[in-house]
This record gives sequence, structure tokens and C-alpha cells, in this order.
Amino acid sequence: MGSVVAHHWYATFLMVLGRSQEALAEIEKARKLDPQSSSILADKGLILFATGQAGQAVRLLKQIETTDPAFLSPHAYLATVDLEMRNYKDYLPEAKKTALLLADQNRLRIVTAGEKGFSASGGDGMLRAILNVQKELYGKGNFDAYELASTYALLGNKQQALNLLEIAVTNHEQHDVAMRIDQNFLVLHDEPSFREMVARVGLPPLE
Repeated sequence: MGSVVAHHWYATFLMVLGRSQEALAEIEKARKLDPQSSSILADKGLILFATGQAGQAVRLLKQIETTDPAFLSPHAYLATVDLEMRNYKDYLPEAKKTALLLADQNRLRIVTAGEKGFSASGGDGMLRAILNVQKELYGKGNFDAYELASTYALLGNKQQALNLLEIAVTNHEQHDVAMRIDQNFLVLHDEPSFREMVARVGLPPLE
């Protein structure tokens, strides 16, 4: 079992470093050792997305979701994938399922606002409605700077995204390790301050 855990952990470690093909090889080793593990399969889906195989990733995650609808990871990962692909129509129901499974009322408020915003004025309306709730929660200390930075980046506000990422990195928020591969931050990759933050988190430099 220890070998399974080692391969599984190493796969996710390689993924955040941007070494996605190596990560895929490691997660496959873990899967062969424990083929019934839904957790390993779900992480394989996320790694497939990191390798650019979005269609295959979504199919695998939806398959797991159908088999075990109460399992959190496929819903959370599909929400992540859909948001990064700007597939907002599919993002909203997956984000709602994630919030409900977590029994997280703050996240449910965010998704509910996003649904209303999307209904009124599409993706931009969704993001702005989400941002308003996130800012309120962040002001009360109930929301991470990293995720707020992500929404600002999606809206094209680079400076505010960078300012919040600086706070996130300074506070060692848990999602910081994903900033190098987070496609929501692609618009920041040419910014010297973003590259400096990537280095401070201990991630390899961007190409």
C-alpha cells in the first residue's frame, strides 16, 4: 500500500511542477497497483487535463461521477476544469454539487450568485456576480486571496489579481502550489511579478 501512496503523491507533486507527462506515468503506476481506487482515478483525470487531454479528462471524471455521485473529487475537479476552459454553463452545476457535498454555505452563496449573473448576462455577468460575493467574504476573512485573484484574472484585471496573489503567497495559502499550472492565470505569465512569485513558492520557472 505504501508504494501506491508514494506513486499517487509523487504524481500530484509532478503535476504542480508542470511535469505532466511524468505525472501521468506515476499515476498510472498507482492505478495498476490499486485499480479500484476512485481517488487515484479522479487524480488521473486532473492530470490528463494538465497534459492537454481535456476531452479524455472530462470523460473519465464524468464516469467516476456517475459511478459514485457522492464522491467529492470528480465534482470539484470538473468544476475546476470547466472554469479553466471557460465552460461556465457546465461549471455552475459542478460547483454547486461541490458546495453541497462540502456543506459549505459560503460557496453555495457564490454559486447561487453566479447562476443569477449567468442567467442575466452570460459568463461576464456570472464572474462579476461571483466576484461581489467573494469580495464580501474575503473582507470578513472567510475567503482565500488566491481564489479571489483567480476571478479577477478571469475578468482581465491583472493588477488586482497580482496584488491578491502576493497576499496569497505571503500567507502561504494552500492553493499557491497550483499557480504555475492554473490556466486562469495564463494572462499573468508574462508579468515579472508573477514569475517572481512562482519562484518564491518553489516552483520551476515558466518557459
